[in-house]
Amino acid sequence: MRKKNKKGSVMDFLIIMPIIFVMVIMAIVGVLAYNEFHDATEDVLSTEAVEIMESGGAVFSAWDYILVIMMIGFLASTIISALFIQSHPVFFLASLFLLVFITFTSVVYPNALESMEESTIISEQTANLPLSVGIIENLPLFILIFGALTLIVLYFKTPTI
Repeated sequence: MRKKNKKGSVMDFLIIMPIIFVMVIMAIVGVLAYNEFHDATEDVLSTEAVEIMESGGAVFSAWDYILVIMMIGFLASTIISALFIQSHPVFFLASLFLLVFITFTSVVYPNALESMEESTIISEQTANLPLSVGIIENLPLFILIFGALTLIVLYFKTPTI
């Protein structure tokens, strides 16, 4: 039976970036669908049903905070699990080049969100999720900072005997 490698490295950021981006897009689409449904059925439904729908709409404001907590959890788990990798400092330079590549690659996500925000429908919905949009807009900076922390934890820890 093969032993699974469940330890953190800079490569984890290649998985974390699309997950965060897809979660933000899902939140935007969810807010859009909720608002469209709410506007279309507000006149038809009873007042009790409208009150229930409006209290259910509060979930989307909480979703903004949930995405922030999940991103911090992803990044923190990568840094913490990097403690468990026995690595040699010789590979630091290769990992540094990989981090630079991943940081440049992460620029795609803010650009994609910006091009989506050109639509007035999407830009109205992104106003409801300021933290999530802020994460995507600053994703290269977050990747660079947390990647550097991961490299520091990975390569500059005291060796165990």
